[in-house]
Amino acid sequence: MNLSYDFVAGAKYKNSRLQHEKHLRIFFSVNSHSRHATLFLMGIIMGYKGSTLLTNEFLLKEDYLLSPDGKHQFILQDDGNLVLYRLSDHKALWASNTNGKAVSKAIMQQDGNFVIYGYPGPVWASDTNGKPNSTLIAQNDGNVVIYEPTVPVWATGTNGQ
Repeated sequence: MNLSYDFVAGAKYKNSRLQHEKHLRIFFSVNSHSRHATLFLMGIIMGYKGSTLLTNEFLLKEDYLLSPDGKHQFILQDDGNLVLYRLSDHKALWASNTNGKAVSKAIMQQDGNFVIYGYPGPVWASDTNGKPNSTLIAQNDGNVVIYEPTVPVWATGTNGQ
């Protein structure tokens, strides 16, 4: 038996990218694995990854970080551009300008470099290699910052926006 469900973005996701989507329809077959498959599919579509990327954590296309207050979103868009948005007016505050490139992921590498990979290799980098144990954080002040481990080594420069 096949079922379909419509999911409407609710208050829990009001500050996420889903606020712009009217419905998300998921089809699945009813069997003993249905709930797990559906939750997995929803996780891929929603793309929320918290507010921090630790060493070797990454964003795939449509994955995003959200500032703890829910006011800023740092998203690897499907067009290949990594963009920081202020969600109150959906204004782009910063971008990697990699739209149109064949991007696959953005990763906080072990060497401290935050890199967007595509075809045939890296298409953008924070140039912070040599800073091991670094962490990328989407902050409440509108800035995305890489810390090594507590000293800022790179930022979008968008604090206060």
